[in-house]
Amino acid sequence: MFQNAIEKLDCCRNRFIFSLFFINGIFKSENRSDFRDYYNASIRFTQENNLYNLDQIEVILAKLRSGEIKIEEIFTPKVFLQLKDMMEGVGSYIYPPTFAFLLIPISLFPYGIASAIFLTLNFLALLGSLYILSIRFHRKGNLLFIIALCILNLKFLENHQNNNQVSLILIFLILTSVHTNKNWLSGFYFLSQS
Repeated sequence: MFQNAIEKLDCCRNRFIFSLFFINGIFKSENRSDFRDYYNASIRFTQENNLYNLDQIEVILAKLRSGEIKIEEIFTPKVFLQLKDMMEGVGSYIYPPTFAFLLIPISLFPYGIASAIFLTLNFLALLGSLYILSIRFHRKGNLLFIIALCILNLKFLENHQNNNQVSLILIFLILTSVHTNKNWLSGFYFLSQS
């Protein structure tokens, strides 16, 4: 009876800690992050534009050649801010087109909602990765093992949450491809990373 109560308390504490981590991420989902680059690339994909937004470089070079923007005025506030706005997102998307294609359903939402959905997917990938690791290391249900993994990777998790990156999804797909006993399924998970 006493052991049962301790297990329930551990479970509640574990859920509370992960809930705080998730809620903290949701509050940061509107912030400027790497997800904005993924989101914008996905929108450009649906509009059949250059995913990598490199055409902006040609526009800037054309303005420099035509004299519309003068080299000596580049660092004046007006021209600098104009160039800064034009360069937003240029070359910042560095992933294959497949990734932009896979994010099309999320890009149908406004940025804040899409970012929260992506963060939720990342959070679920983190939980899935921790679960797979606990099985692989024969520590299923061991709270200390999971906490130790999180503490050892705290800086990575914090950075990932602040930047809303794709890393946790990739880690989950890699672990899933290694963990599964079916070759075809392992290949599917592995190929879905590219």
